[in-house]
Amino acid sequence: MIWASHIAHHQSEEFNLSTALRQTGTDYIGFIFYLPLYFAGVPAAAVVTVGSLNLIYQFWVHTEHIRRLGPLEWLFVTPSNHRVHHARNTEYIDKNYGGVFILWDRLFGSFKDEHPEAPCVYGIVTGLKSFNPLWANFHVWIDTFRLAWRTRNWADKFKIWFMPPGWYPADIDHRVTDWRYPKFDPRTTAFARGYAFVQLWLLVPAALWLLAADTQHPRAFVLAAFVWICFSLYVQGAWLEGRAYAQRLEWLRILAGAALALAMQWLWPDTLGQAALIVGGYSIASALAMGVGQLFPRPRLTSA
Repeated sequence: MIWASHIAHHQSEEFNLSTALRQTGTDYIGFIFYLPLYFAGVPAAAVVTVGSLNLIYQFWVHTEHIRRLGPLEWLFVTPSNHRVHHARNTEYIDKNYGGVFILWDRLFGSFKDEHPEAPCVYGIVTGLKSFNPLWANFHVWIDTFRLAWRTRNWADKFKIWFMPPGWYPADIDHRVTDWRYPKFDPRTTAFARGYAFVQLWLLVPAALWLLAADTQHPRAFVLAAFVWICFSLYVQGAWLEGRAYAQRLEWLRILAGAALALAMQWLWPDTLGQAALIVGGYSIASALAMGVGQLFPRPRLTSA
């Protein structure tokens, strides 16, 4: 099931540097594959350093602006052969696994060259069809659990958690999704898009601050703030999807933010008093923006 932790990285239907930063929040078992190195006596510093360099190198190859790099294509992972790795075209599936060197794919038969007559189409084969970051992280686990529940073969209930993507129990009928489906592009208003854009830019620094300061503040506050941020990200996804219930959820989120600010000021005034003012001011500004948003025409909304 290690592959499931990388699904989020491949969900994007665009291919740019932001795709490189699209990482899962549920990879808790990847360390297992590094254990043999430690048992073999490789210093931990060496494993961490090489792993970090491998991860940093892969950032720049997530782009469509760099086409081909001549002889370097034979040895190194380049934007061209990494585009193939992210493509959902049938001929490109399960190719070009290398992180820094593409040489290993050439040696073991998993290399595929990018062909101009078959442009790369990005995203997962089944399509995420959502802007909900929580669903993006958990949908593959939920879908796998549903399949394990549905199959009547007890061996398959266990086996499905370890089989490669695309494997289904024999007693479950499934249809193969056509990889040529259109990009997910729901209707919504310019206000909803702009509002969600600003909110996401504010929520990401808040999440990073909470991650850095979690040991410095009461556990009850950290958990409450974490739940509020997760809910906030879910609501912004609903805005971008044009969901009919997005406005109601946003007002609920604003009220929850105001309540959190009051709790911070009341329970932890010495350590979180300043942060309470920021959260309270943010909630008021969001409410005012929502009031302005009432002046804009409503889109053709998606049903729940």
